Amino acid sequence: MHSKRFVTLKIATLLLAGLLSLQGCVVQSVKPFYTDSVAIEAPAALLGSWKLVREGGKEVKSGQSPWKIDAHEVNASDEKNVQSQLVYQLFTINGQMYVDSQPKEIPSDHRPGDLWMWHITPMHLLSRVELEGDHLKIIPFDSDWLKKQVNSGLQSVTDQKLDMKVYTASSEQWQAFLQKVPKNEKAFNIDAAFEFIRLK
Repeated sequence: MHSKRFVTLKIATLLLAGLLSLQGCVVQSVKPFYTDSVAIEAPAALLGSWKLVREGGKEVKSGQSPWKIDAHEVNASDEKNVQSQLVYQLFTINGQMYVDSQPKEIPSDHRPGDLWMWHITPMHLLSRVELEGDHLKIIPFDSDWLKKQVNSGLQSVTDQKLDMKVYTASSEQWQAFLQKVPKNEKAFNIDAAFEFIRLK
């Protein structure tokens, strides 16, 4: 059981190197980006089925399965209609909504989808959430921007093979850091955003 899971994770790690070269680097954290004091329940307006219409500024081809969001999980679909099951937690800081996401366990014989591979389980990813009526935008935290914040005080380790950092900062440190990031700062990469419209 454990050996199969190890093989799955190794495959996902290798595939991630190619995926990140296309999508841009994301920030991966061992710890959640929030504490319970800022966690919120998913609003009813977020729940349901969403059609991905634009990814990274490019139009999404027709025929891609919709994303389905419930109170605690997301069933995401990539361009090949491979499903990725993610678990998430919303939180707010200074009036801005964010989402912390992690991959859900997958069967060892199942090919992981692109969104699952972004996470390299069990890492946490952070995105900014913009929800207006029937329009939803999820904007990933930008690792290139974060690397330039030399005085951030956030601990990290570097994976030499993938040339990327994995952050080991505590949830309290992340929360304090995000409180200092202005809403208009380029900490979140709009060029890598996922844009959706609600399916009625």
